[in-house]
Amino acid sequence: MSFETTSTARIRAEDGPDAIRAQLAGAETLVALHGLTRVLTLYEPNNSAVIRLVGTLTDTILKFFTDGGDVLKLQLLEDECFVNGKLLRVEATLYDRAQDLTSILGRFEIGEIEFRQGTNAAAVEAFVADFATSLKTGVRALPEGGYDLIALGRSAGRSIASFRFEPDRLAIWLYAGLLDVVERLYSEYGEGNTPSLLPVRRLLQLLIDSARSLGGIYQVLATMKDPSVALTLPRLRTAMAVDSVGFGIFMGLRNTELMTLALSALLGGLNRTGDPDQAVEPLFSYPGLGGSAMVLILAVHDTKTALRGSPAGVPGRMLAAVECFHRYSANPKAPQAPTAVLVQMAGDEIEGCDVGMGKLFAAYKGKYPLGCTLKLSDGRVGVVLSQGDSQATKARPTVGIVEGTKLTDRVDLSTHMNLQVVATPSAAGAGMDLTRLTSSAAPA
Repeated sequence: MSFETTSTARIRAEDGPDAIRAQLAGAETLVALHGLTRVLTLYEPNNSAVIRLVGTLTDTILKFFTDGGDVLKLQLLEDECFVNGKLLRVEATLYDRAQDLTSILGRFEIGEIEFRQGTNAAAVEAFVADFATSLKTGVRALPEGGYDLIALGRSAGRSIASFRFEPDRLAIWLYAGLLDVVERLYSEYGEGNTPSLLPVRRLLQLLIDSARSLGGIYQVLATMKDPSVALTLPRLRTAMAVDSVGFGIFMGLRNTELMTLALSALLGGLNRTGDPDQAVEPLFSYPGLGGSAMVLILAVHDTKTALRGSPAGVPGRMLAAVECFHRYSANPKAPQAPTAVLVQMAGDEIEGCDVGMGKLFAAYKGKYPLGCTLKLSDGRVGVVLSQGDSQATKARPTVGIVEGTKLTDRVDLSTHMNLQVVATPSAAGAGMDLTRLTSSAAPA
């Protein structure tokens, strides 16, 4: 889980002020509730420490309603937390607190807490008093269903899969959450810290599971870059991790192997050196790698070796191909169109990219990769939104027509044989910022 940051807000065009307020209030409420689980086991409800946390919880809820919120609902599951039906992204350092709170409330068969309009200090104090009794006795003293203003319910499941989100919404939230924790990982590493990899691994597990059926959406998200802003290292590495998962699925790899590829893509940039030995040094500081440590370290080492044009193992050559693709297509000084990069990779024209692996990566991406921009023979420009599994269908993909900042028609080129692709400019060359697109598209 990860907390809202301005860097990921750009990805989710559907997020407005209300959603952001709910995220902030949800995170603050979670922290206050977790604090109460600690102090209530030690002190009575009239203790100053308890009173202070009750005041913090009350103020958070009242501010949320004063700012225009209607209802604040937390759903606490074994694997994730949600606020008002959306995945709650908490800071990496709060991940354990969220899981601890979920476990404690679970003892009393509580998985949902809903604060309704009108919730006040008296309502919060009544809830806390009964919660304190429950914690001290181990027997639920909280009324079934909760109170008039604070509703309590059972958990609805154990993971994000329990919620029937639209596939694109699910993918967006997982990608944004991964980007958040990767940005924090790189930031803390730069300050000399080695934060837990648990949030990273958890999000990667969810992403890998969903990528087997939603892989196309992740490829589109990996291309969503503002051409006017230089690509940060965490964003580059997140895009590489997502594409390494897709490439690995294309190659028939198992989930454990996909996890190794994705983690290698993320951690391989902590040391920006091109020297293989120096590149793996940061990894020895992370105890969270577990039994995969040696395999992962070898993959990172081999990636740097392959990029130098020397012989390397399959994982290293795969990751080198992914890195070449993103570095050339996202070059801040002269970004190339993805289609042009793939041609060079398959033609042995990019140093550090094994030609055999380059051809395989090009086959995975297809002639017109998902998320790339096209110009059609009728003059319209658009972005590739979907494609089939064969090379023939990848050559006639479905294109979302772009007008200004709007996605309008969706054109399936396999059923519009009169239309041809006449150019494949980069997003910057087409003047297109995929991060700002909104959709009003309908099938054509």
